[in-house]
Amino acid sequence: IKHVYPNGRFLRTAFSSFFSKDIIELLKEHGVESTLERGGRYFPASNRSSDVLRALLHWVKNSKVDIRCSYRVEELIVEDNTIKGVQANGQRFMCNHVIMATGGKSYPATGSNGEGYELARLAGHSIVKARPALVPLETEGDLAQKLQGLNLKNVKATVWVNGKKNADDFGEMIFTHFGLSGPIILTLSRLVVRELQNKNRVEVVI
Repeated sequence: IKHVYPNGRFLRTAFSSFFSKDIIELLKEHGVESTLERGGRYFPASNRSSDVLRALLHWVKNSKVDIRCSYRVEELIVEDNTIKGVQANGQRFMCNHVIMATGGKSYPATGSNGEGYELARLAGHSIVKARPALVPLETEGDLAQKLQGLNLKNVKATVWVNGKKNADDFGEMIFTHFGLSGPIILTLSRLVVRELQNKNRVEVVI
């Protein structure tokens, strides 16, 4: 919960019903063994994400889930201040519950283009302006480019804002042709993006 920004307490009920150990067990039941790696991250032991996809598809098939592909949700059907279904491709699908899992707006090629925010807004939700997070960082100059491909382990990256230490993280990172990436950089990126959008001077010290 403490890792959910800015306040993850609203997830307490959901987490008590289904948490990390539950998804690990569900995958195991469908033939996918997991392995724990640095930073508390779990991966399929086969190192193939397709195994996870195959297991989840097998699970929903057994649960008699009807998957409709190539449908675009146009609006949420709201009656008496309650969502009663969705309209997609001109058809109305009525139901007791709607789960929105549209993703953010960072990867339009996958359909994650921010339309979910607009659907939620039309249903009466207040929307906080979206900003990038869990992203690599583009740096000034050519230093990162010269070090492209260099992987660092057991290092600390510290973010300085206007000359003051702001945050740090310890673990792995990599230099890329455009800047910095890797687990600790992705973790710190939300803070970096916020400060850059606020026109502050940001430095990353390794």
